Amino acid sequence: MSKSTVVAVTMALLITIALPSAGQEASGIQARIEAFVAAFNSGDADTMLRYYEEALTPELRARRSDEERRSMYLRLTQDLGRLEVQQIKIDGPNSVTIVAESERSGGIQLSFELEENPPHRIAGIGINIGGPGPEMDLPPAPNLATLGLEAWRLAVDHYLLGLADEEVFSGTVLLARRDEVLFEGAYGLANREHEVANALDTRFDIGSITKVLTKTAIGQLARDGKLSLNDTVAEHLPNYPNKSVASKVTIDHLLRHTSGLGDIFVDEFFRGSKTRFRSPDDYIEMFADTPLLFEPGEGRQYSNAGYVVLGAIVAAASGRPYSEYLEENVLAPAAMTSTLFPSKDLPIPRVATGYTKDETGVWRNNVFLTPIQGCPAGGLAATAGDLFRFDRALRKGILLGPGWTRWVFTDHLPDQASLKGDQPFADQAWGVAGGAQGVNALLESDGQTASVVLANLDPPIAMALGKVLRESFEE
Repeated sequence: MSKSTVVAVTMALLITIALPSAGQEASGIQARIEAFVAAFNSGDADTMLRYYEEALTPELRARRSDEERRSMYLRLTQDLGRLEVQQIKIDGPNSVTIVAESERSGGIQLSFELEENPPHRIAGIGINIGGPGPEMDLPPAPNLATLGLEAWRLAVDHYLLGLADEEVFSGTVLLARRDEVLFEGAYGLANREHEVANALDTRFDIGSITKVLTKTAIGQLARDGKLSLNDTVAEHLPNYPNKSVASKVTIDHLLRHTSGLGDIFVDEFFRGSKTRFRSPDDYIEMFADTPLLFEPGEGRQYSNAGYVVLGAIVAAASGRPYSEYLEENVLAPAAMTSTLFPSKDLPIPRVATGYTKDETGVWRNNVFLTPIQGCPAGGLAATAGDLFRFDRALRKGILLGPGWTRWVFTDHLPDQASLKGDQPFADQAWGVAGGAQGVNALLESDGQTASVVLANLDPPIAMALGKVLRESFEE
C-alpha cells in the first residue's frame, strides 16, 4: 500500500471490532492494547514513556533506561509513522499480535507477551516490519485438474487479461512443475506514459527478494572460508563509521534481522537527492550513527540497513564490488541472464516502471519514491523466468552445494554430514516476496511446483494473485 493511501482512523474502534468478547479478561487486554496504540500514534515520546512506566513489568522496564526507550521510540516513529490496525489476534491467555499497516514501511506485526492475570502488564514486545499487509480478495482462478492443460492455459490467460483490463494487475506470471514451465504470460503496461506493454522479457523490480541473493552470496563466501557468520562487522569493515556498532553486530545478526539496525527509507533518504545513493557505502553514511533499536540479538526488526551492510561485507570479503560479485557468482551460474541493478537515470531497456495509486485513485510514477539504483537490500530487476531459474539452481546445489543450500532455506548451519551429502536440500517449501510503492514480487516453490508473480503496481497484488494461481494447479 502506498503511504499516501493510508487513512488515519480511530484505533479504539478498530480494536473493539477485532477483539472477540471474552468477559473481563479480554476487556483488560483490550484496554492495554488500545492504550499502546494510542500512545504510539501520539507522536510524543513523553506520552509513550508514561505508558511504559505504567504498562511494563518491572523486569522489562529494568532492561532499558528511559533515554534508550525515548531514542528507540523516536527512531520507530520516524521509520514507521502512524499505525493503521488491520487485525488483533489473541493467541493465548497472555499472547497478543497486532497486524497493522504502517504509514511509511508497509506491513508490520507487533507481538506482546502479557501477564496472564490483571492488570496484564507487558512482559515482552516484538516487532516484525515487513509483515502481512492488507488482504486482497480475488476470484478463484481456473483449475487445471478439471480443465486439462491446454484449456487451463487459455482459461488462466483469460482470467489474467480480465484483471489487467480492470487495472488490478500489471505484470508477468510463470507457473511450473519441477523444470517444466506450464504457463507464462505478460499483462498490462510496463510504461503508462508511453503505452509500452509488458512482455515475458520485461524486467521488474523484485524488491526484497534481492535479499535472498545477497544471503546466497554470503553463504558462498562462508563456504569458501572467506568469512564466518560469527564475524563482526568490524572484522570486514574496519572503517565502518560507528565503531561501537561494528564491534558487536555480527553477520548472523544482520542475516536474521536481529542487529538492531533499522530502515534506509527514513526522512533523510526522502529529503535529499536520491542520486547520491548508488553503493552500500552511500547508505551506510546515512544510518551508521543512528542509535540501535535494541542490543544485537535481543530483538528482531526487519532491517534494510542490515542487508546493505551485508552487501558491503560481500565486497570486502571477495575483493570485488558487490554488484560484480553477484553477477559473476550468483546470476551467471543460475543463468539469470536478464537480471541487473538498473539506474533510473540511465536508458536501460525492458525495465518496467512502477506505479502507485494516490489518495484520489490516480496512478503515479514511483520514480521519486524508490532508490535511483538498487542495493543489496532490494532493487534488482529480474524477469519471472530468471527468478524461476534461480530457484532451480539453488535447489540443485549449483550455487552453494548441499549443506549451505539447506542453510539458505532454514538458517541451520551445515555440519560435516550435510556438507558431504550427495543431494542438496531440494524439497523445502518457501515463499519470498518484495513490496514497495509500485513494486510487488513473489516467488513460491516447494521443489515440485513453483509460481512467480511480478507486478509494477502496489502490494499486495502479487501475493494475492500468487495464492489463487497456486491453488489452480496444485496436485
